[in-house]
Amino acid sequence: GGYKVAVLSTDIGDTGHLTIVNRLRAAGRMDLLKNCLIIPRDGYKEVNAFLTAPEKDCPELFDMNPDFLGWDGFGARQQGDVSEYVGEMAPAKDKDRGDFRESGLVLEQQDWGAIRNATIRRLNDFIRIHHPSGKKWHKILTCHEQIIYRETTTSSGQKRQEQVQESYKPMLSGAGGTLALGGVDLVLRCKVSTKKGLGEDKDTRVYTYVTRGHENLVAKDRGFNLDAEEPADFLKLWSEKISKSFVTGINQPASD
Repeated sequence: GGYKVAVLSTDIGDTGHLTIVNRLRAAGRMDLLKNCLIIPRDGYKEVNAFLTAPEKDCPELFDMNPDFLGWDGFGARQQGDVSEYVGEMAPAKDKDRGDFRESGLVLEQQDWGAIRNATIRRLNDFIRIHHPSGKKWHKILTCHEQIIYRETTTSSGQKRQEQVQESYKPMLSGAGGTLALGGVDLVLRCKVSTKKGLGEDKDTRVYTYVTRGHENLVAKDRGFNLDAEEPADFLKLWSEKISKSFVTGINQPASD
């Protein structure tokens, strides 16, 4: 029983899925690994092969016919593979830029439009992946959040970077970061806060999902009836609130 989950893994180091294995091992439920399919892909062309023709690149995905299809490392792929590929393909205007430009480590102004297009087109491909039977696969993307810093000077004259505010934006280069939000139904921003106990050794961390953005960036919610901040228990949030807003799709709670 339980939901079936497939994950396209493009994260740095290709180790993000170990979280799943370790949690199941700790819970004594390694038997549920049969419900999980990890699809590791590395490199711009290899990932594109999956996104543009998944039925050919990964037929086992369609044999499994999961309930959820995740993309772990969406931001890492854009920051790494996409920017590197665009940088290497685009000709340099200034020949004196040398090896940095040829390797894709230095980007020109015209490159950012290509990065935006490569990000959004492949995101669209991912979101549109469904089973030929008509079953909808619910998609989950992961991405780090941008943090805004400013340079400050201490009383001793030393300069340091200080966080000034939370951005509520995914850590994606260029306009791709803003446009990517248009392709999803719901943004869950993970937040951690410290709950003070009796002594520092008694402090505990509390994890929550923030579902609403600040006044300059309203998070998407597609009419879901969610509180501004929810406990970070996705299975409970999905089963009790999110899935009930869908006319089609999987609405039953997992049996395991």
